[in-house]
Amino acid sequence: MWAVIMAGGRAERLWGMPKPLIKVCGKPVIDRVISAAREAVGDVAVAVTPLTYAVGKRALALGAQVLVTEGLGYSLDLAEVMRVLGPPFITLPADTPFITPETITDFINAAAREDTDVVTLLVSYDCFPGRVGRVPSPVGISLIKGEGPEYSNIVMCRYPDLLDIDTFSDLKEAEELCGA
Repeated sequence: MWAVIMAGGRAERLWGMPKPLIKVCGKPVIDRVISAAREAVGDVAVAVTPLTYAVGKRALALGAQVLVTEGLGYSLDLAEVMRVLGPPFITLPADTPFITPETITDFINAAAREDTDVVTLLVSYDCFPGRVGRVPSPVGISLIKGEGPEYSNIVMCRYPDLLDIDTFSDLKEAEELCGA
């Protein structure tokens, strides 16, 4: 099975900064995600777009495969990945600096028990400081087991593992977790 790190976003809430290349705890986030994915799954590909070629260059330097998509949006980019790799594969976001191999493996094991083609991880924020009671939401982790339309969700609460960097306040929180 492949781990596909989706790294083609525009990062509009971060003024277009390439989120995977932002350093958290002194290391680019993409380095951390590739390392966790490699330990949990083995084969790693990073899906980039024309906007994120620098991320692809970094991924290649780390020994990951690079898939260049058209950059027409997450769903269409994911469809391109599906045509190239075919299921099964797990998608991971490129902006989760604290993702661990254990969280990835735990999700894969839980998702494998679901009888659907796609299983998406929803983050429960009840273990996140100051976010208790927020509605669980997707973070970009899915196990693609087939090409059919059937899907299910699994809710997990792992902090800081599932903290994603979408805004400057998220980045500040991550830096505080590093002790910076």
